[in-house]
Amino acid sequence: EATQSADLIRKDIKDLRNRHGFVTANQKCDLCSELALVKHFYLFPCQHVFHADCLTKEVNLHLSAAQRTRIKDLGSRIAQEGDASRHGPVDDMGEIIMPKAEQLKSELDDIVAAECLFCGDLMVESIEVPFIVAHNEADLVRSWEI
Repeated sequence: EATQSADLIRKDIKDLRNRHGFVTANQKCDLCSELALVKHFYLFPCQHVFHADCLTKEVNLHLSAAQRTRIKDLGSRIAQEGDASRHGPVDDMGEIIMPKAEQLKSELDDIVAAECLFCGDLMVESIEVPFIVAHNEADLVRSWEI
């Protein structure tokens, strides 16, 4: 029964990857407020849109050191692999074998875009994190001076 449940979950995840949404020409990144379509972006089911680099930078603040290291490593390896826009050969089951760079991008997506930054558990869990960190408080107060 556990194997069947795991298979159903894998199928649901695969189906979710093939969902689509619409982004208007003037829709902006919800982090930097620049047009979303000018760079690689993520669109979440909640309709929040983030540039990939903006999302990665913000999500990094909430990840463990090991996850941050993994993201950096994946980025380097993706750059080494080059363009991965073409699909690989087909396996015995008729499934397309993803090129190495696509596999790396998929793993990176699983870490960075596992959930919406604004609507997901990450934001809920960060509610306890103070806005002003004690060692930066003096600099922040000086920046507010007129």
